Amino acid sequence: PLIEKYIGSLPERGRSAKHLDKLRLLARTTGPWVRHIDVQTVTPQGMATAGFLAAEGRNAKDRRALALAAQIMSTRVVKSIREDQGLVYSIRASYQPSWIYEDSGQFSAGAPCDPAKAKMVTEEIHKMFAVFAKDGPTEEELANAKKQVANNLDTDMKEPSYWWRILQHHDLHGRDLAVEKTEKEAYDGYTAGQIQAVFRKYYEPTRQFSVTAVPAGAGTQEPRKDGKPAEEPKP
Repeated sequence: PLIEKYIGSLPERGRSAKHLDKLRLLARTTGPWVRHIDVQTVTPQGMATAGFLAAEGRNAKDRRALALAAQIMSTRVVKSIREDQGLVYSIRASYQPSWIYEDSGQFSAGAPCDPAKAKMVTEEIHKMFAVFAKDGPTEEELANAKKQVANNLDTDMKEPSYWWRILQHHDLHGRDLAVEKTEKEAYDGYTAGQIQAVFRKYYEPTRQFSVTAVPAGAGTQEPRKDGKPAEEPKP
């Protein structure tokens, strides 16, 4: 009786979410956006992140290309920014497609760091992104990224939770089950040139951002002209 009263009495409605389209656009200025934040904290640690606005989730072609690029860039930033330069302890690149707001996906890399090196971290990230946009991935990098994605999907797509995440917002997000079912196979067809072209399409100045947050009064160091990590201040 309670179900009949409270749920059964609801009027029938269509499954389309088109009436929300006018709300999916975000009013924003053009980049590049640079923001430095002083945080009132006793923790002697900063945070740096840099990236660009990327593809929305419904753009399956670009979404998959950027997912592969994120796998490749994660390996690169770990090698360069963490291991070679020692600017951070842990770092990775990530791509988050947008499903609600149009043209608002995010591709970025970031990590906690020494407050004095926060600006250096964002600059190094953008340098590496610029190189990727110019040259793209190597064939070996792309092959490894495809294997990683395939292994993840092979496991995830067998789990009910994977399909639940898609079905629970199926209409609202404009998901296409025909596309979702071929997700694993679709990744295999990408070439290095396609990955580069999609990355370069979104990595352009008006879509780029850099954010640093440090304890108030900590300040940041300018990067050295020779590209090496800045020296620690002497006591």
